[in-house]
Amino acid sequence: LIDNVLLEKNPNTEFDPKALYFYVNLTETAKNVFRNLKSELELEDGFAEICHVGRIDQWTEFVSLKKLKELIKLKSSNIVKGESCSSSEDFYIVAGSSLISGKIPKDIILQKFTKLYVLERGETIENKRSYMMMADDHYDAVMSETVEGHGIFYIRDHPTKMCSSVNKNIEAHNKILKNNDDIIRFFAPSNETPEYELSIEQLNKRLQRKTCGVVYASARDLKILTEAIVNGNIYQIQYLPIWINKKDIASALIEINDKQKIVNAMLDKTEEEIALEKHKKKKLKELKEKREEEASYRQEKLRLENTIKFSSLIDRVHPTLSHMANKVFDVADDENYQIDYELDGLISIIKIELSNKKLEGWEITSDEVVKIDYGNVRFKGRKLEAILINFQIKMKNRQLGAFETYCKKIHITYDLDFDMWRKEFFGECDQIEETNQWKERNDFESGWIITVD
Repeated sequence: LIDNVLLEKNPNTEFDPKALYFYVNLTETAKNVFRNLKSELELEDGFAEICHVGRIDQWTEFVSLKKLKELIKLKSSNIVKGESCSSSEDFYIVAGSSLISGKIPKDIILQKFTKLYVLERGETIENKRSYMMMADDHYDAVMSETVEGHGIFYIRDHPTKMCSSVNKNIEAHNKILKNNDDIIRFFAPSNETPEYELSIEQLNKRLQRKTCGVVYASARDLKILTEAIVNGNIYQIQYLPIWINKKDIASALIEINDKQKIVNAMLDKTEEEIALEKHKKKKLKELKEKREEEASYRQEKLRLENTIKFSSLIDRVHPTLSHMANKVFDVADDENYQIDYELDGLISIIKIELSNKKLEGWEITSDEVVKIDYGNVRFKGRKLEAILINFQIKMKNRQLGAFETYCKKIHITYDLDFDMWRKEFFGECDQIEETNQWKERNDFESGWIITVD
């Protein structure tokens, strides 16, 4: 590809139609750029006005800005294009094809400016490939759940409004996004403030109704939305080469914190107040650590007492669930499962959902039961054993070339006296509130998890 591009250079001109030509305005009309005492290019407050001339796509705009940042210390910028340019911008990035055709805005006299750099097509392609691979790596890491932090994807032909599920440290996130504005604006050129504190369900609806087209969210939330979009074959999404980790957020919080105010506040206190506050914080920290240590010990002891009981109930449930799934997907059982026909009659909602998955072309590859909680509930003056488990089925779809994990959280109690299953409830695996309501409704007492207030 690069060799072919180089061959397109017109032998009758000094300009390559596929290259970008950088010019710097060192005349008296420049707004921000100048040469310092070392004859190096410098910007007032790190800001520059940049003019783009000619047909330059998003990724090439982005690559050209990154290249400019290598040539001069640039913190922020404003980009104007074509006829909106004047003779007072600091830098001019001009497509070679425009130089050859002479299609330059009338107010711009390039002869007055100094040629700074030529960004050849080959270098552009390599840089574009590098950043696009970085974006693809973010996508792969999100889908494989091997990354923590926050990222961004956008949907082409959607509004450039940014929506987010972030609901804490919003000021820090805003600061980080502003620092990455030079990347984001090429794909989401919006002057609106991002809309935060939206649920996954709200984000999904907003994307479908095209009231936002850019999503900034945690890796977990991005995965859920991406799977919904990809599995539904709704839109083409593109991740950006931006990833924000915990350290980035911590650094932003530190910068936001007004250190001087803290120092002044501390100076206003007497030495006695300072010593008392330090002592109080130390005691609270010691008390918290002690309570957490005690809780950990109690939980470990509790699990040793109840592991066999928990596993015994799972051994009764899992074969029936596996048999049901295998039957739906026409897969032979690997072994002679002991089927609990009463339980089999209670899990019709799972059968229906799996049958729909089968109609969509999904196949089962494996299943497992994940322990969530064990304890007891009250029923007519008696205590019944109760378990909370996630039933997970790994699937593949040959037609879509995709993998998916189906998951259903099962809340159920076993009445040993009457050999009956009771109080069954089937919820989504990521819905904690549903589980809390079931526990409260049934006076659930955990024999597996110790919480520290």
